[in-house]
Amino acid sequence: TDDERKMISQSFSVTTNVEPLSYMYVIPEDTLVIDLQTVMEETIEVTDWKGLGSALGVPEYTLERIEEENKKALACQRQMYKAWIDSGKATWKGLCDGLRKLTVNKGGVADKIEQKFLI
Repeated sequence: TDDERKMISQSFSVTTNVEPLSYMYVIPEDTLVIDLQTVMEETIEVTDWKGLGSALGVPEYTLERIEEENKKALACQRQMYKAWIDSGKATWKGLCDGLRKLTVNKGGVADKIEQKFLI
């Protein structure tokens, strides 16, 4: 009937007006970080890769080796994150905590990550 069609149409329009949450993820704070590319994308603004590596608990000798083997800062940053992820201790909360420890305040990056991943 026309009334049924109108009700279905109204119901459909209400559900289609809901904003999708596909860009947000709910990640428990102790979830291990395993996706190097996502970490790189989320922290592209960070230039002090060595300071962040230290704040994340990457051993100093590992940071020195990374610096010796890589000439470009972005390559160093990638290798530092790889070492951190390979340690088995890399969590999103740990990353945010490490970002907040940097002398150049990267709390804004940490806030962005926490909001995006709902940590």
